[in-house]
Amino acid sequence: MINSMETIQEFERMYRKEYEQELEHCERWSKWCEKFNDTHGINFFQGMRAAHIFNNIQMEHLLRCLKKKRNN
Repeated sequence: MINSMETIQEFERMYRKEYEQELEHCERWSKWCEKFNDTHGINFFQGMRAAHIFNNIQMEHLLRCLKKKRNN
C-alpha cells in the first residue's frame, strides 16, 4: 500500500524542481532578450515568470491542505 504522505512529498519535490527550472528558464530568456533590446520578449518572459510565481502561491496552499492530517 502506498503511503499518501510519501506520494505528496514526492510530488512536492518534483514540483519544486520543475518550478525552479521554469524560473531559471524565464530568467535566461529575459537576459537574452535584453542583450538584443527585444522589449516584447522581455515583457513576455517577465510576465511568464510572474505567472509561475502566482501559480506557485496557489500550489503552496494546495500542498499545505493536502498535508493536513484527516480527522479519524
